[in-house]
Amino acid sequence: MEVIALRDIQSGEEIFNSYLDSSIELSSRDRRDKIRGEWNFSCSCPICAGEGVAASDERRRQITKKKRHIEEAGGSAGAILGHVKALLKLYEEEGMIMPRPQNYWLAAVASNALGREEEAVRYARLAREYLTIMFGGDAEMIRDIVEFEQDPANHPSRLGAG
Repeated sequence: MEVIALRDIQSGEEIFNSYLDSSIELSSRDRRDKIRGEWNFSCSCPICAGEGVAASDERRRQITKKKRHIEEAGGSAGAILGHVKALLKLYEEEGMIMPRPQNYWLAAVASNALGREEEAVRYARLAREYLTIMFGGDAEMIRDIVEFEQDPANHPSRLGAG
């Protein structure tokens, strides 16, 4: 088995493995119940059992809300970008890594649709860094991102500038 870290790990830091789908924003109680029911143990990680459980639950409610706002934004790049930036901040605060790459890529496409090439390339690089670790450098999506980084102005975008 090979394990690859998506962030730096400090010497002596305990490593936790999520048993749940990272795309679902369950409350701390629902996460603990699901783990207890499916895996027969009680989670005591800092997110489930730490002092910040109430703050974590609120962030997860906000994540659900932001994801809904992105869906409701239609093709408006400006609206999407604002919601994605807020969503990325929530993911960072919550320590959720797995959902970030797809949202970095969405931010890149939205920034590009708004004519913000430098910002678009910055987000594309972040998406590529994570996705390369997750899927390898030969994945088709990585090639697409590299092409985007090289010439964002001529990359097809499906978002409007609104």
